[in-house]
Amino acid sequence: MRLTLPQPQRTRINIFLTVAFISLVLLLVYAYAAYANGILKAQQHPSKLHPESDSDVRPYVHFNRAPLSNKHGSWVNLTSSKEIAIAHGDCFIETQHGCCLPQHVTQAAQKRFVYTLPDGANAEPRTVADIFTLLNSKRLSIIGDSISEQIFEALLIQLAQKKIQAVQEASFNPIPGTSLGRKPFPSLKRFYLPQFNATLQYVKSYRFAPSAEFDRFAAGSGAKLVLSSQQLSFVLDVSDVVVANYGMHYIRLKEKTAFRPAMTALVEAFAAERLKPNGLNKKFILRDMLPNFSAQLPNPSAPSLCSKRKVRLYKGHNRFLKEMADKFSMPFWEEGQLYRDRADAKLGLRKDGKRDCVHFCHNVFIYEPVINGLYSVLFGLMDGQRKE
Repeated sequence: MRLTLPQPQRTRINIFLTVAFISLVLLLVYAYAAYANGILKAQQHPSKLHPESDSDVRPYVHFNRAPLSNKHGSWVNLTSSKEIAIAHGDCFIETQHGCCLPQHVTQAAQKRFVYTLPDGANAEPRTVADIFTLLNSKRLSIIGDSISEQIFEALLIQLAQKKIQAVQEASFNPIPGTSLGRKPFPSLKRFYLPQFNATLQYVKSYRFAPSAEFDRFAAGSGAKLVLSSQQLSFVLDVSDVVVANYGMHYIRLKEKTAFRPAMTALVEAFAAERLKPNGLNKKFILRDMLPNFSAQLPNPSAPSLCSKRKVRLYKGHNRFLKEMADKFSMPFWEEGQLYRDRADAKLGLRKDGKRDCVHFCHNVFIYEPVINGLYSVLFGLMDGQRKE
């Protein structure tokens, strides 16, 4: 005997089964969409994927770690033989910047900046790994003279020490665009960092001149490495974050006269770039004259190089750069005060073998606060962008 349900009851059951089936289908569709979206994001950010094998060892890094202030700490003498051995530093063969002299590897001369937290505990400074974790998939360009070049080299040294791969790519020498002055023209070095899908670039330029008429000295009187406005446009097109500094090569009378209008034109070019459709997320930082404050140990072979007169001039350049940064709402990266008393670390060797009171001896301890400071400025920029 077969049980037959009344018609109204059969209808309600059919409706219930239909709704349940549709709900199940929608649930499966939603689950699949969430899974596919996760895979897509992983493909877009390959640097965040786990290594495929144990042989692919990558250093552990933190993302968006709060910055440490270079104001909270002090220079202390190195105490271990291991640290003193590390402090021998690296000498870049190509530039000969920061080749360490014997006095730089003694315990008395070498110091390390020790950071202190509000609770009194010590802390490790932020590193190049933190910088490029923050700048994942972005292109960082540093523009400026040999002081800027040393910061670029310090980043490369720390990348090597932390075993982070940096692949040198084809350089632009000279940078495309109208060239001013005389050879050598400004060049662009670039390194690709696969772990972060990011690029580190350096533009070697002693002066910026929007046109030959704008800066006759820079363009027509034997100056070298003068960046033109066309060359600057090329650099901005291949950059996401730009750190720029000029001033070291604006010390003679004609150069001093050209400094303010040249820097005004440079910052105005940065501001104009931010107004372009592809420039909305680009970031620009002006850097101080680090490390040209100290005059305690002038160079005997060139006593005017670190004279009080030039130190005053550098301070004037810094004040104007800060005014321009404030006017155009750009960060001013200032570290010079931190190094006022580190003249003991500034007597490296120049290419001609003479002593040098401008460039630092290259070692990880001297440049740790510089790299930490760069991270702090970049963190402020990126944190502000996330809040917008």
